[in-house]
Amino acid sequence: MMRFLFKHPRHIGDRLLWPVMAFALMCHALYDAVRILLKR
Repeated sequence: MMRFLFKHPRHIGDRLLWPVMAFALMCHALYDAVRILLKR
């Protein structure tokens, strides 16, 4: 997703949304990591 944002910034709109998208991606990665740890 971050590669898409860097290649096509006009699709997302203003660059002010980039930190929000980065935060959402980090939350998703954290969720996946916790889910994998709890699955063991």
